[in-house]
Amino acid sequence: MLGIAGKVVGRMRHLWERHRERQLLSPLYDPDFEDRNLERHTEEALEWLKRAQDAGTDRGVAYGVYFGDDFDLSYPETTGYVCQTFVEQAKINGDSELLDRAIEMGDWEIEIQMQDGAVMGGKFNTDPTPAVFNTGMLLLGGSPLYQTTKEYRFAGRPGAYQIGSFRTRNRTGGG
Repeated sequence: MLGIAGKVVGRMRHLWERHRERQLLSPLYDPDFEDRNLERHTEEALEWLKRAQDAGTDRGVAYGVYFGDDFDLSYPETTGYVCQTFVEQAKINGDSELLDRAIEMGDWEIEIQMQDGAVMGGKFNTDPTPAVFNTGMLLLGGSPLYQTTKEYRFAGRPGAYQIGSFRTRNRTGGG
C-alpha cells in the first residue's frame, strides 16, 4: 500500500508543480485572439526560429526553450523540419537569409550524421545513438535543399543514399 500511496503523492506533487508553474508563467503569455494577421504571425515565428538557431554554437536549431531560460541544445529532428520551412519560406517571400540559414542547417546535419547514415536521437551529444525518425527529418530538410540549390552534398554521400539505406535496414513492422 505504501507504494501506491507514494505514487499518488508523487503524482499530486507533479500536478501541483505544473499548476504553480502555469501561474508563474501566465503573465509572460498574453495572446490577442482578435489578431488574425497571418503575415505578421509568420514573420514572428520565423524570427523565433532564427533565434533558436542563433542560440547555439553550431548551426542546428535548439530543441526548445523554457520561458525565462536560454534555448536548449540543438536537435537534429527539429533542425530537419525547420530547414524545410526556411527553404519553403525563402521561395515564398524571397528572403535569401532564410535559404542561407537552411544551408547552414543542412551542413550541420551532414557534419553530425553518423557513419552508417543515421541521424542521432535526442539533442546533440558526443555519444549518439541512431534514430530512424530523426533520420527521416534530415531527408525532409535535405530534399528541398537539394531541389533548390542543386548542391550534391545535400543528395549524395553522406546524404540521401546513406539515409535511405539506414532507414531501410532499420524499418519496423509499421513501416
